[in-house]
Amino acid sequence: MQGIFAHVLTIHSGITFLRNPSVTDDFSRIAVAIAVCLNVRREGVRSFAQLVKHVAVDNYVDAASLLREKPPIDVGEHENGPDSIESKAQILQFVRDSFAYMQKAIRTVNQDNLMEPLQFAAGASDTIPRLRIVDAAMAHPWDIYGQMIEYLRMTGIDPQAKR
Repeated sequence: MQGIFAHVLTIHSGITFLRNPSVTDDFSRIAVAIAVCLNVRREGVRSFAQLVKHVAVDNYVDAASLLREKPPIDVGEHENGPDSIESKAQILQFVRDSFAYMQKAIRTVNQDNLMEPLQFAAGASDTIPRLRIVDAAMAHPWDIYGQMIEYLRMTGIDPQAKR
């Protein structure tokens, strides 16, 4: 039972973390700074631009689930976002807007509704607790961020030197 309590406490801290605009602004700034390298490509994997768009798509899907809405964007093939979003400026605006939408959704979460069952993604037949969606919203962008860093290193770009 202590393990579950610790996890819920961690999630509660995470919600507080996500509700703080300066924190999500920090992640958004990091993602945007890295996105300067959007033209970098590796064969057989998502392009760097697709990684950035994927973060945005997941933000929209998670936030829409929390809001009980249909995602307001085209998730695209493999959750890589709309094909119409191609330029660096469009991609950067797409990811910024996704974080703003996530902020709106996170503001609806409180300790009274954490265990409320929700459909994850519009039209899903199964439900999961709101807490799990918040957990995914906190963890997934950092997972992709790690992939971005590795991607940059594999292509000979030192992320530390870009600061």
